[in-house]
Amino acid sequence: IATSAITSAKILDGTISSSDLTSSVATALWSINGSGDVSRTSGNVGIGTMSPSQKLTVSNGTEQLGITPGTNYVQLYAENRTTFTPIALELRGSSVELNISGGSALFVNGSRNVGIGTTTPAHALDVNGTVRSVSSVETVVAAGTCSTSYNINPANGTMINLTLNGACAIGVTGLLAGHSFTIRLTQSSTTAPTFTSAYKWPAGTAPTWSTSATKYDVIACASFDGTTLMCNGMIDVR
Repeated sequence: IATSAITSAKILDGTISSSDLTSSVATALWSINGSGDVSRTSGNVGIGTMSPSQKLTVSNGTEQLGITPGTNYVQLYAENRTTFTPIALELRGSSVELNISGGSALFVNGSRNVGIGTTTPAHALDVNGTVRSVSSVETVVAAGTCSTSYNINPANGTMINLTLNGACAIGVTGLLAGHSFTIRLTQSSTTAPTFTSAYKWPAGTAPTWSTSATKYDVIACASFDGTTLMCNGMIDVR
């Protein structure tokens, strides 16, 4: 390329011509069309580096950014100038994935579910690993009424206000290992509730529930296997 042949002004206004390129450049890797667009069909392009590792590599001599398109996605790589491996961001039409040191660290799918340590998040936030909070975690409160049967889904709330209007059989759905929840039973009838076999009680016997109107019973349950619940109850809490 001739000295000062391609200036910033020519790049901005699109007036680059073939005369600005040497014949070896114009006829080899680089091409220029009638609109002044310069392109190449193979190899990598480097800005600030003579050894680009990706389709486009931009370097300041210490850190660098690499861009490589794939099938239905674009990969962004960022690292020091010795390697691109540790950090990669893949942008797809239906998901975004952040890879660090060859493993998926953060994944967002087409349903906008976020996975940390997993590429198959089934919930708004799905974490494969230990979660630590140094502050409070907001608890979702759910409410319902029951005359005959009621299935508790821990994904809908971890504190459940359930009003009993009759002989209610309480079950559970969507249970996963690690789920826990608390139920406050408000007695609006005079019939004690029953629980499915998924609920396990101390010594294998459920407490004797309140059967007087306006009484409150509180039940705390946790699942270690995603199949059964270990529970205990406080009767007539005032």
